Amino acid sequence: EDLNKNNITTSSAQFVRDPTVHFRDVISDYASERGILFQPSIAGTENPDATMDGKRIYVFGGVKIYWDRGGVIYAFIANDERTKVKEWRPVRLDDLVERVIRMASARA
Repeated sequence: EDLNKNNITTSSAQFVRDPTVHFRDVISDYASERGILFQPSIAGTENPDATMDGKRIYVFGGVKIYWDRGGVIYAFIANDERTKVKEWRPVRLDDLVERVIRMASARA
């Protein structure tokens, strides 16, 4: 194992949190690497201030998301595909990507 200037082995460096990196940037990079649009949500009739529980809402490939302080991502998605009733549900980033891909395929 190599040591970097902070005397952290390269294999363990991945577990050190960089306080200058924001979670928003991690999500943005993740989306960008996959060719998915990620941007702040625009206020509208459903949510005039574009926030949920005081958290800024973003759009990840057409899906509205926000995250809490613990890094849990919530997506505004149907809780039942049959009824199409939507609610905020916790979601993993890779599952979110799959959902965006399915949405794009359904529109094509």
